[in-house]
Amino acid sequence: MVMKKFIVTTALISLLSVSAVPAFAAEKNQSSISVQTKISLDDVKGHWAREAIDALVEKGILQGEDDHHFNPDKLVTREAFAAMVARTFHLKNTSTIQDFNDVGPKRWSFNVIEATKDYFDRYKSLNEGYNFEPTLGAKREDVTVTLVKVLMKQNSSIQLLDAAAAEALLTSKFTDTNSIPEVLRPYVATAVQNNLIQGDDQHRFHPNATLTRAEAATLLYRLLKNNVVVDVPTGNNTNGSTVTGNTYGSN
Repeated sequence: MVMKKFIVTTALISLLSVSAVPAFAAEKNQSSISVQTKISLDDVKGHWAREAIDALVEKGILQGEDDHHFNPDKLVTREAFAAMVARTFHLKNTSTIQDFNDVGPKRWSFNVIEATKDYFDRYKSLNEGYNFEPTLGAKREDVTVTLVKVLMKQNSSIQLLDAAAAEALLTSKFTDTNSIPEVLRPYVATAVQNNLIQGDDQHRFHPNATLTRAEAATLLYRLLKNNVVVDVPTGNNTNGSTVTGNTYGSN
């Protein structure tokens, strides 16, 4: 258990360091990993993330916008990251119920969002129900919450901090704690406690910074490469975090 926790830490800590933010097209609706026909992505040749991108494209976790372009430096959207998570962890939608007002059954990402809904934060709609905000960029806070929820499913030694402990830890680590939505702070603090994330050299977490397609690919590739990915059951045991009132992150 200690070795597995160490491997997870090694795989994730550098990827979730602050990086530059440069935007993302829809992934195809495919929630399981499968070996794909070999394609040639012209825009990843010489890219720092080529190994990760090529490996995950071959496994069917990632797909190009067409047979020759991946656009690695565009931002990854929440729905696209949901697709990546679903394929990586073999998560499938087992329900026909629509859980989010803004993601209907005809949307390409419906099945992957429903399959991963327990691992993503959700947004309280101004009307009744919840929104997923599928086209928003997948921010550091989003990715952190998702990773902590998935890893908690895998590793019982990772326990979610309570609100008071989370507040104390984050305040001691970051100068921008107030910019992290309060409901998400226990997840961010749990990630910090388990050495999954770190701030910049000025002690800032930058929760609103968005990952690029290349960064997301490298993160998932390291998990696969270090053999920390296992099947994660879907279900209602882990409820998504919610934010009441106006949807945050929409400006």
